[in-house]
Amino acid sequence: MQDSTSVRGMQDPSVMPEKITALLDSEGATDFDISGYAPMTGGYSRLMARFDAKFTIDGEQEEGTFVLRGDPPEGQAIIETDRSQEYAVLKSVAPHLNTPPARFLDAEGSQKEHPL
Repeated sequence: MQDSTSVRGMQDPSVMPEKITALLDSEGATDFDISGYAPMTGGYSRLMARFDAKFTIDGEQEEGTFVLRGDPPEGQAIIETDRSQEYAVLKSVAPHLNTPPARFLDAEGSQKEHPL
């Protein structure tokens, strides 16, 4: 879980584009353009934010609106879930169900203060 400082960071549109760029860079992406970062409101199973991104990965250009998910503040989760398991489930059902693609996982929080 994360502390309130990390929560504020994830909700800060002046900080997050640089952190998203670092995550994309760690995954081998290049030619980044991150914009429109905005926290999404809703339950506390995860903190969420949306952003628009354009980048190149594996020689292919990708462009679209993406959703970033992070841990809620300590003790405020409605249910406890494992982001690595969520990611694995989304990857495994993608060929069979119409789900948004799970693109990247930073399970250890190496690109941010907490896992994404």
